Formats: sequence, structure tokens, C-alpha cells
Amino acid sequence: MINAVFSTEGAAEVLAVVFVGANSTRPFPDVLLFLSILTGVPVQTLQSHYRFFSKQQTLNAADPNLNIGPGHYVVQPNADEDPALPQLGRWANTVSLFPPRSAASSRAGPRPGSAGTVASASNPPSGVSTPRDDDTEASPEAVKRYARFTLSLGLRDRRCVVTGNADPDALEGAHIIPHSWKRQHYWGLPEDIRQTLLLDYQPLCIDDVRNGCLMEASIHAAFNMQYWSVVDEGDGRWRVVAMDKKAPSSIVGQYLRIPDPGSADNHLTYPECFVNPRFLQFHLQSAVFRRMRGAGEDDEGDYDDRDKPLGDVMKIWADEENFGRYVRSGGNVALAVE
Repeated sequence: MINAVFSTEGAAEVLAVVFVGANSTRPFPDVLLFLSILTGVPVQTLQSHYRFFSKQQTLNAADPNLNIGPGHYVVQPNADEDPALPQLGRWANTVSLFPPRSAASSRAGPRPGSAGTVASASNPPSGVSTPRDDDTEASPEAVKRYARFTLSLGLRDRRCVVTGNADPDALEGAHIIPHSWKRQHYWGLPEDIRQTLLLDYQPLCIDDVRNGCLMEASIHAAFNMQYWSVVDEGDGRWRVVAMDKKAPSSIVGQYLRIPDPGSADNHLTYPECFVNPRFLQFHLQSAVFRRMRGAGEDDEGDYDDRDKPLGDVMKIWADEENFGRYVRSGGNVALAVE
């Protein structure tokens, strides 16, 4: 898997390191997309102003067909570039698929990319509770609500949008933006998503079919865990990408199945009321922060003196105790890894 690891002021010559785990290969355009999500630096800027290299090779960032294999890939500005270029050692605004478990856990300053990181700078007003990560309502109204949601998805999708399985006993309605956000009136979501759910998707809001799709139960569970997500190919197709080694291998590289022609109740065709692309983008962004943050295995492990800054960064991001020391010391690398 990919783990993007960022340096600090103490290791300024290493702006970023992309680690691809053992027995893995990745399309390089995906690597650029994930790094762009993590840093907020546009893909075009990464391609034109930064170089990517390992001990064995320098990569051609402009090659759309390039795949990269296991190893560490260092990211640095081109030698003649303006030093005012965006610094990749800075995290972009973090996003999380699920709401925080509690206000206290949010104030504690979770590790960047963790499931407890609030998705927006917007804070809920006082008196708004923060829900659990799942939606465990069991009231009759909740059962009816979910049944209506799943039935509407079934009428549109007819099958699992990932595998094509049409067995009704194997299928579930999957929310893209989790239903648990409703309990806190969507505070903490990016403002454009919040406004879409509250205003554009009335009266169903988060249960609108444009916030869901039909999936097999096991595929749905892996989607909620963000073991997999989807990348926009730019032509209306969404390709499944693995975000964790637990992703079902049979679906990686598959494309979401667009609904067959037909008309929905809102005067749109079924393809027109398929999942909102912004919601799928949000799932991918939050999956990148949660799953690709430098906490994976390191199958090399040995660093010479020249690689010490990289080794220190890996130690910080791969160990919660080291990371805690790093935060408490105000970003002092030496204190974090002593």
C-alpha cells in the first residue's frame, strides 16, 4: 500500500516520501492524486515542479501509464525551482468520513488523518451532540427509513454497483456520507456538502438516493472501513482503488456500474440521479487521510546516515508514542525519536 510520509523542519531536505509496500504496484497518476489530497498542492504543480525518485530510478511524473513498485520514493522540488513553492511537509485540511466520537476527543488534537479528525473548520453550535461513528438506531421509524432508502436504491441500481450481483438477499443500501452525520445536523462536514444535504436534497436529505448505492454486504462493510474507495477517471467512470491491504482484491480496478436507463420520481433519469460525484470525492479524500498517512509496514528498515531524516520521519508517523512526543514538543524531531 501507499503511505505518504511528510518531513518536518528538522528534515527539510526531505519534503515528502511515498512508500509503496511489499507486493504492491500503483498507477503513478493515483500516487499524484493521493499526494495532492494530502498536501493541497495541485497535481499539475506536482508534475511540473517536483521530482520523484528512489535509489534505483527517477520517475517521469508526466507519464500517464507509469506504474511504480515497492519502495520509498522521495519528493523534492526541481533544483532550479523557486523556493516559494508550496511546501509538501504541510498537511492540507484533514477530512474524516465519520463524525468525531466526542467533543473531547476532537479537542485532544487527533493524529492527522485519524478517524477522529473533524472534516471542516466549521464547528457545531453549542448544544449539538457529537454522535458515534455508526448509526445503530433500531426504532420502527429508523427501520422504515432504511427500508425506503434501500428500496429506492434498488429501483435505480438493480444490482451491486461494484460486483454486479443482483441477488436481493445479498444486497444492502450503502450511504456515501454516513447517516450518523444527521444527528449533529451535518456540522463538521465541508460546507458545500452540508448545504447540499440540507437544502438541495430536501426532504430526504442524507437519505436521498444521490447519497447512496446498492452494494453486497461485505463490499459495503469494506467501503465503510475505507479499505477501498473510487477515483474519478474524468469521463464519468469511477475506478475502484485499494486503500488498505484488506480491500477485496476481486474488485480493485473495477468500475462502478452506472444505472440502466429509466425515470425516477424527481423527473430525472436513473443515470442522472446516480451518486453525487462530490460525495464520492469526499469519501476518497477522507480515505486517503485515514489510510495513507505513513503508518504502514516498512519492509526495508535499514537507513544509512544519509537516510536518517527519512528514518526519523518514518518512526514518528508509524508509532503513536513517538507521534505524541512530537506533538507535545512542538514539532521537535530529535525529542520525538529519542
